[in-house]
Amino acid sequence: MKLDTEKPRYYAVLRGFARALQRIGDIGDHGGKKYAFDNWLLVEPYRYEDAMMRHLLLHMRGEETDPDSGLPHLDHAAWNILALIEKRELSTLNNSETQ
Repeated sequence: MKLDTEKPRYYAVLRGFARALQRIGDIGDHGGKKYAFDNWLLVEPYRYEDAMMRHLLLHMRGEETDPDSGLPHLDHAAWNILALIEKRELSTLNNSETQ
């Protein structure tokens, strides 16, 4: 018997959102080729907030595809949200390590 019923089931995210995560990976791949892989770590968080809002607004206005990348605006918005979350977590980690 394994006593893990109270632990998070992260596999459910990968299994349940596999296609969506793959599409977000496509956004990251496009950005990495356009700018440089991991370059996103050097960008200020407010720029990701602005980009997220631009992509969401365009999506809500009925424009499905970003003309620059050829990929859906909604996927771009999701990537920007993930970048904001990751930068927040890295900031928290870095702050706790320096204390």
